[in-house]
Amino acid sequence: MKNSASGSPRLRTVLLYSRGHLGSAIVFNLLHRQELEIVGLVRASPLFSAKTGYMHLGPLKKTGIRLGLMLFWQRSVELMTYAVAVLLSIVRKGGFLPGWLLAHRLKIPVLSCKNVNDASVLDFLQEKQPDIIVSAYFHQIIRSPLLKIPRLGVLNIHPGWLPNYRGVMNYFWVLQNEEQHGGVSVHWIDDGIDTGALLARARFLITPQMTQQQVLMKTAILGSRLLQQIVRRLAHGEAVPAITISETDAHYYSMPGPLAFDDYFRRRRFFRIRNILRVIFHGIKRKS
Repeated sequence: MKNSASGSPRLRTVLLYSRGHLGSAIVFNLLHRQELEIVGLVRASPLFSAKTGYMHLGPLKKTGIRLGLMLFWQRSVELMTYAVAVLLSIVRKGGFLPGWLLAHRLKIPVLSCKNVNDASVLDFLQEKQPDIIVSAYFHQIIRSPLLKIPRLGVLNIHPGWLPNYRGVMNYFWVLQNEEQHGGVSVHWIDDGIDTGALLARARFLITPQMTQQQVLMKTAILGSRLLQQIVRRLAHGEAVPAITISETDAHYYSMPGPLAFDDYFRRRRFFRIRNILRVIFHGIKRKS
């Protein structure tokens, strides 16, 4: 841990990042100026790559071809928009940047991985000597050896209200379940799945026209703010008590299947191009 130019302590942090995931990119853009000294980035391959037209067979078998085509279209739009954003970044400062370019500009070492628990990743993390590790929409399960590396632990921004929404794609399930509010939580990661000590959570209103992508972006922005508050306290040596929860409210959601997606597509849009353009071209409003 070291002090910034303003004298505030900063925690040495490694960010776990999913390449091609808008939530990961939003978190990275919001966190790098805060009470974090990001000393490394561990980057997982995307579940779907528009560059190669490839989606891992496991998720595709579970979700169906319709989602694969939708993700191909969404990722293609994002890549084209990113390309323009990169060109704009040459003549302006402070805008939204894709994760790879942001890491390059900040001179943050990047390690790409197929399995975050591999020895090569553990060696990379040991070398960085992090105070904390932050999981930002990272789609791999983190095992015990890695959890013991950071001095304080591994924090996760989870796009769901815990413990009611454990598991994956909660920004989809909260709409599929026709909830009136979405949620985001920040918790310590333990050996379970979304079962570690809960430090903070927030709810937000879901509007009738909201897409799963908008819910995702909302959780990334609010989750980054919650994490900033937690990190500020940790950096000053303060204890952050866990929130008491009831396991009777706990529910785990797995990857949606084709029938769930078909039902969703009959009622809602999956994403809107204008929402991607708004974030990338106009930046992220910290109070959105």
